[in-house]
Formats: sequence, structure tokens, C-alpha cells
Amino acid sequence: MCMRAAEGAPYAGIFYEMGTGKTKIIYDAAQLLSWKTILIVCPKTTVISWQRDAQLNMSEPYVLLDATNGSCEARNEAIGEFINSAYNHNKVRICVVNYDSIWRDYVFEAITAQRWDCVVLDESTYIKNPSAQRTKAILRLREYAQFRIVMTGTPVTNNYLDLYSQLRFLDDCVLGMRNFTAFKATYAVYQHPFGGRLKHVPLLVGYRNIEDLMEKISLHCLTKKAAECLDLPPVTRVVRSVSLDAQPELKKADNNMRRALV
Repeated sequence: MCMRAAEGAPYAGIFYEMGTGKTKIIYDAAQLLSWKTILIVCPKTTVISWQRDAQLNMSEPYVLLDATNGSCEARNEAIGEFINSAYNHNKVRICVVNYDSIWRDYVFEAITAQRWDCVVLDESTYIKNPSAQRTKAILRLREYAQFRIVMTGTPVTNNYLDLYSQLRFLDDCVLGMRNFTAFKATYAVYQHPFGGRLKHVPLLVGYRNIEDLMEKISLHCLTKKAAECLDLPPVTRVVRSVSLDAQPELKKADNNMRRALV
């Protein structure tokens, strides 16, 4: 991350598998690069991880705002106060918002009221659909970020087309093309049903030039497998039988669940 900044590149992808310390990398980089304002866009389920890891890894004074709850109007007000409060100006300000609210007018208006030292997309495959409202809004965030990061352990969940919006958020020069049509024409193979005689949506049947795509990713993104950095023993599976007879409340709950499933 710091090497990317030193090279003058204002973006990076972190494609590390789960459990390899992606959030720690962000907090370490924030302190090494003196970021004072950080916007983190993530699923609501990962907010607690950002809160916990900030406590573990931030040695500098910081304040973290969880802007994933409440009405859009309330979030707008909370983000505005968070950004403008004189009390927070001498601290690293970390604002966490979720993907489902980022594109709402009130929230987007508050977020784009200033430039951010860094904008992080956690689980960046949430923007894999180029036509989705959230993707369009997040791509507009690029102009408000000094440094941009996408991070996920699974950058490809359905097919290689998932990569387009994630890499475009970093910078148009990563792919060297500005639209999804050109990306599909370069890396996807389509087949028209019935020889193209009827008006059907073409079917994705394969890929091409994937080595070229992987080379572009390697130039701009960091990748790491869990096996490469975690010293873990082999998985051991143990099945334990537990009697519910000695715990009437558990047996009652089990019976209720069984009846509900019938």
C-alpha cells in the first residue's frame, strides 16, 4: 500500500483471502501515510470488524462514526456533524457507511461535501453490476478521494466480468477502457442462440485474453492466499453428541423448531 503511494499511484486493490488481515493493512497505511479522513463503504455485517480492528491497530487518536443505521436524513446530519466538528479535527476521522445507503440522496450529499484522504470499498464485489444504482454512485465517489482502495477475498464471484467496476473504481487506466461494452468485447465470448436469426440476449459461453487481464490486476492489486501467510494446522472435524434431556429449556426449543419445520 505504502509502496503504491510512493510510486505516485493513488489507488490499490487488496485481494487477500479472508482472515489475512485486510482491515489491519488499511489502519497501518492510514498511520504511515498520515490519512486524517477515511471513508469505508462496507456491508453492515462487517462494521463490527472495522470497529474492533480500529481499537486493536490505531495507535493515533481516532474517532469512528457508524453511519449505517437510522433514516437517510439522520445519517446526513450525523455525517455532517462528524466532518465539521472542531473536536474531531485533530483525530483520524473514520466514517463507515453501508452499500445499501451510499447512493441515497441525503447520504451521498453528506459524503461528497468534502474530499476524503482515502475511500475504501470493503467486499468490493458489491459493485460488480455496472448498471446498479449503488455502483454508479460509488464510481462518482472517485473524484472525492485522494486514495482509493478496493478489497475482497473473492474479486470474482460469478465470472470475470465482476472485475470491471471494481477495477474502474481504482482508475480508468487500470483497464485502459472506459466502458463495459469494450471490456466484454475484449475478455468475454458470447454466442447468439439460433445463429442470431432471432432477437435473443447473447449467451456468455467463455472468456479470452484472461492472461492479459490477470497481468493488469497484478500491476495494480495485491493478492494473497490464506495458506501463504497463516500458519494453521490441518482442519480437524469433531462431532460431539449432546443430550438435551438434562436441559428442559433446550429440549423445548428443539421440539418447537422441529414442529415449525414440519
